Formats: sequence, structure tokens, C-alpha cells
Amino acid sequence: MLFGSFATTNAYLDVFVAKLAPCFPVLQITNGDVSDPADTSAITVVWPISQTGNANCSVECSTNCTTWAPANELETSMGGGQYSVVISKLGGSTYYRLKLSN
Repeated sequence: MLFGSFATTNAYLDVFVAKLAPCFPVLQITNGDVSDPADTSAITVVWPISQTGNANCSVECSTNCTTWAPANELETSMGGGQYSVVISKLGGSTYYRLKLSN
């Protein structure tokens, strides 16, 4: 994977660097379903509603950061100024991103 001229490999000690614009929402990802802590077959993705406004948001996932697909959303909720999505966990390393569309 390339970040400008900074290349990464699959070695154990890779570092991933990203510069985020302050207006983009920051995702919080928790292992398991927060409404059922015993459920480890899912993850919960949360972000502040104030950073996405009325945009239509969906979570996408990828195992290689090249091909992205909609995540299997099991449950969505809003409360406490946050939007929360429970997603089926994929096997292996998985990357998640928030897709915004108006």
C-alpha cells in the first residue's frame, strides 16, 4: 500500500499514516455488539451526527483497501448525538470507511 512515497508491506511492524481533514467524521469501532456484549460475531461503528448532518451515510468494508463493498448492517440507531451501526464481522483483517452521499 502506498501513502504518497511511503510504502507499506505486510510485515509485523508497519505503520499506517493518514492526514484527516477536521470536517470528516472520525469513526469509533468497537469489537462486538454494544447492545449485547456477548455477541463477538459483530462490530459496532459509531460517529458523531454533527459531523455528517443530513447526509445519507453508509459503512463500507474492504480486506485490501482497493475493492470496497457495503457492509452487512444488522442494526442502526441514533442517540446521544451519535449514529451507531452494528455490522457482521468479516474474517481476517478488515478496513472500514464511511461513505457520505447527499
